[in-house]
Amino acid sequence: MGAAAPHPRLALVAGRLPRLAAFALAALLAAATSACLTGERLWRVSPFDGGSASERVNLWPLAYHNGQETSVLWPLFDVDERGFALRPLVAKDGAAYSVLFPLAAWDTDAGLGWAG
Repeated sequence: MGAAAPHPRLALVAGRLPRLAAFALAALLAAATSACLTGERLWRVSPFDGGSASERVNLWPLAYHNGQETSVLWPLFDVDERGFALRPLVAKDGAAYSVLFPLAAWDTDAGLGWAG
């Protein structure tokens, strides 16, 4: 006697699992890159910016250091001379701050912001 055939619905779900995982990863990356008031800094503090210092460490995405820029577990945490980001909790880039973006954000120079 041979092994029993898997249930048709189980086979259907198993066939779609790689596509579902790829979609979930793409959605997570899209949310991480767009769900931030300081989205420009996301790319600035990464190897994709193009600038390089003489003391550069590139273990991207685990760790990246280039001059005054440091990123750990990119895109979750980064810090440079203009500020820092601990996504998606808090970010500061120059005069712009965000907390749980898009729930609260403000710009101290412009005097603009929102909460809630």
